[in-house]
Amino acid sequence: MKIIKTKSTSRDSLEVSDIILREEKTSKLLFRPLIVNNKKKIDASVKGWFIFQKKGINDEWEDYSNFKLSQLKKMSG
Repeated sequence: MKIIKTKSTSRDSLEVSDIILREEKTSKLLFRPLIVNNKKKIDASVKGWFIFQKKGINDEWEDYSNFKLSQLKKMSG
């Protein structure tokens, strides 16, 4: 069981620890959630971003954002 940590950022939001969806030696895909107090849509209380990270064998993880997912064409990426 993985522990998910939260950190209050304001009265209406919490940062949540990254959730790793897929991980290999030099790349990983994660979901970075943010819990918000959405007063207009109570059922829509989670915002989030899918983040692709890369690293060299002995390097630290870095967000890889050289492209926008919204601009990918069919069968690319």
